[in-house]
Amino acid sequence: MLRKKCHGRIFRCLVVSFGLNTQVLSHTVFKKEGVMDKRKILIVDDFQIHHIIYERELKDHFIVLSAFICEQASDFLVKHFDLDVIAIDAYPLNFSVIVNLVVKIREVYKYKGPMIAISNHAECQKGLLAVGCDYECGKPLYKERIIEILNTHASPMQKQANR
Repeated sequence: MLRKKCHGRIFRCLVVSFGLNTQVLSHTVFKKEGVMDKRKILIVDDFQIHHIIYERELKDHFIVLSAFICEQASDFLVKHFDLDVIAIDAYPLNFSVIVNLVVKIREVYKYKGPMIAISNHAECQKGLLAVGCDYECGKPLYKERIIEILNTHASPMQKQANR
């Protein structure tokens, strides 16, 4: 994660390598005064185009973090303990790997926030709901659905303030 301040704006960049020759650049740009107002969302999806779509759709409301493989998602959970929501893509071919990730997020990292199972396959959505996801959503993941989910949950920072 690279963070750079330039002309009153903060640029947060993530450069990722996935597969044999895929290089991905995901970035979020936001005004400094708006940083604390935005909630963090982690998108776990192995297709670059989905991250581009989610980034474009969600960047006005969220700090969007992108993980392309399960190991990256685990790294984000260690570094960003204040995630507000995790959205995980699943399809039948990678389902067992994603199930293991959801279980690890809940049991090892003790993540208590909302998790969304993103899939156009009903069996994947139901399976992820059974092992730890709270909500399901078809693709594409629309910002209204995430905002609706977050409106029912306090952010980690709000929970700390209420203690």
